Amino acid sequence: MYNELKSHYASDPNRLLSRKEAADMLGMQPSTLAAWATLRKGDLPFLKIGARAKYRLADVQQFIDRSYVGGKSNRDESCS
Repeated sequence: MYNELKSHYASDPNRLLSRKEAADMLGMQPSTLAAWATLRKGDLPFLKIGARAKYRLADVQQFIDRSYVGGKSNRDESCS
């Protein structure tokens, strides 16, 4: 799902994702992101618009990049 969303929205890194879209990109449940927001955990910035949380595509991509442990990411290879 991440690659589908990434390629679909790659031209607009400022696009706002719903909590469900961000969770799909991260391979987790929206309730996890909701808990992170409530507990101020997870180091993933979000915007509060009324009662809804929105996530910038660029922030989700950066969160994924920061989460790599060991080895090289595909992103590292494409930047070379």
